[in-house]
Amino acid sequence: MFGNSETFFTKIAERSRLNEGARGVYRIILEMFRRQNLKVTNKELAKIVRIPVPVLSAVRGELLKA
Repeated sequence: MFGNSETFFTKIAERSRLNEGARGVYRIILEMFRRQNLKVTNKELAKIVRIPVPVLSAVRGELLKA
């Protein structure tokens, strides 16, 4: 959709207003992948990646849209 992965992560970070940028989006996706067989809530994932819950929710929403 956005071309290469760096552009994709950057666009998701911009749309969700993630201060950590592309690296933050990458960390969220990585942790979601690592725990794909577990039911992980936004609150638990936010604690793991150390990002506030509302921001994490916005990133996940943008990932779903993409």
